[in-house]
Amino acid sequence: MGSHLLYKMLQASMGRLFRVWVVLAIGIGSMCAQAPQGQPDYGQGQSSYDPGQQSVPNPEQSRPDQGIARISLLNGEVSVRRGDSGDVIAAAMNAPLLVQDRLLTSSAARAEIQFDSVTMLRVGANSEVRIADLQYGHAQLQLAIGTITLRILRNSQEQIEIDLPAVGFRPSQPGVYRISVREDGSGDITVRDGAGQVLTQGGAQDLKAGYTMMVRGAAADAEYQIVTAVGLDDWDRWNQQRDGAFLQSRSAQYVSPDVYGTENLDQNGRWVQDPTYGNVWAPNVAPGWAPYQAGQWVWGDYYGWTWVSTDPWGWAPYHYGRWFYGPVGWAWYPGPLYARHYWAPALVGFFGFGGLRVGVGFGFANVGWVALAPFEVFHSWWGHGYSRGAIFNNVSITNVYRNARVANGVTAVGAGAFGHRAVPFQRLSGAQVQNAGMVRGALPVTPSRSSLSFSNRAVNGARFPQSANRSFFGRGSAAGTQRTSFETAQRGFAQSAAGVAERTNNAGGWSRFNGPTAGAPAARGTNPAPQSSYRAPSNSGWGGGSRAVRISPPIVRNYSSGPSRGGSTAAYRSAPAARSSGNESTSRKGGSGVAHPSSGGHAGGGGHHR
Repeated sequence: MGSHLLYKMLQASMGRLFRVWVVLAIGIGSMCAQAPQGQPDYGQGQSSYDPGQQSVPNPEQSRPDQGIARISLLNGEVSVRRGDSGDVIAAAMNAPLLVQDRLLTSSAARAEIQFDSVTMLRVGANSEVRIADLQYGHAQLQLAIGTITLRILRNSQEQIEIDLPAVGFRPSQPGVYRISVREDGSGDITVRDGAGQVLTQGGAQDLKAGYTMMVRGAAADAEYQIVTAVGLDDWDRWNQQRDGAFLQSRSAQYVSPDVYGTENLDQNGRWVQDPTYGNVWAPNVAPGWAPYQAGQWVWGDYYGWTWVSTDPWGWAPYHYGRWFYGPVGWAWYPGPLYARHYWAPALVGFFGFGGLRVGVGFGFANVGWVALAPFEVFHSWWGHGYSRGAIFNNVSITNVYRNARVANGVTAVGAGAFGHRAVPFQRLSGAQVQNAGMVRGALPVTPSRSSLSFSNRAVNGARFPQSANRSFFGRGSAAGTQRTSFETAQRGFAQSAAGVAERTNNAGGWSRFNGPTAGAPAARGTNPAPQSSYRAPSNSGWGGGSRAVRISPPIVRNYSSGPSRGGSTAAYRSAPAARSSGNESTSRKGGSGVAHPSSGGHAGGGGHHR
């Protein structure tokens, strides 16, 4: 009797559990099936947005062929020699750099290039850096003359190589790497923190923290000398200060690790919690402001029309995520935290309006654009499977783009002036635009030479270095990605549009890379680890813990767990060099060795050793 009663009680409990499971399953299914709510409708009219019509490619399949780098800081006169046209133009904050571009600094200038959220290159005065290859996760740079510091804050997927005329260098861990090249092609490589390998025709040589390798000669017969690291100077101290902007930044905790350029958001806005999208960023702007209005459209051969913002924070919010107008005004939604993100030249909807314009590809007198709201359909105009452009006439843009309902949310310019410098934009509302022609894919406006410049500033070529270094040693393949000349791209685009309407003193000797160390056998004891005074600000700004995030599938593919941000190098430390085994550099013919400081005399005493 007791067992029968126990059986009945157990059966009833299982029944209740089953009913609860069914209710939960139905509720979860309903939420999954429900379309994303998007921006609350603060305007009037009904949106024709249909999430079911979205065609969002697999993130791996949508990975662009060409990587991108950001000019994240400018002090003094800095210029860029474009890889597609050869034009020397004035550099601009937030301007993109692509493969084969060159960055040059004048005698009193400094600059910074960001490659991702943890990797940046600081460029000193009278320097020239060339981008030999640039892809997602890989960068190969050439230092023709001057001084640079490569800073890697934390573990990263980015593989970076810096080539000098005689050798190459690859960092093997986060750290601080200072490199200089002189007019005669000789150079210095100093590891302040971290470790790396010097690449030569004879193999690879390890270099650890607290030491400087001096290099001279041609790549086929280069000589080297290892000394205690050169002392700190104003350049190093400036780099320490610059690190603080990144290590103390709070904004990075709110975005995917793929999204970079967010350190400028801290002082220019605030993060708020939105009931629909979670953590969003609201800029400190004047009334009547709207996104994609302070800046200009610049032409690039791969990415096409690209927005270059004059807002000091104008990188991440214009190339990732979406904008919407909500309770706090304009706000930027960075997208799901744990998802793959790729840089976009702009995230806007283009359209034409205002009557017939003969000779302009899509036939309208004006070109308009509006920032895309979260979950709105986006038609790429670059990369694999891009749309060459199609026009859909008689469209009410307020029905297509929710941000068009916001006062001043629409921006426009005459079609003939699009992509030209110093042309003022018109600020409109969607109600002022009637019978628009919505553009899907490439905007059929042919670029002009004026479309290549980042700003209106003129360039004085006499103020920049004229390096005689023309060849560089490198293990990587610098020919992996090629640019299309501007003239070729311009002709092709016009046809397509028409169819649519960085020294020290020492007592050591020089050695060959493939010979014994000068004045001492190569197998001598280990080096005393010098104590480096190089320290950076602490990484006190990074928060921990977990938090709920709103993840919606239409924009990007989500993963079951978030990517690791890696360990932090909040202070620079002298670390022992780890001998490599089995990696790409040491597995090549020529072998590998640990770089020790030479104990023999200088060139006149110990002589050159082979």
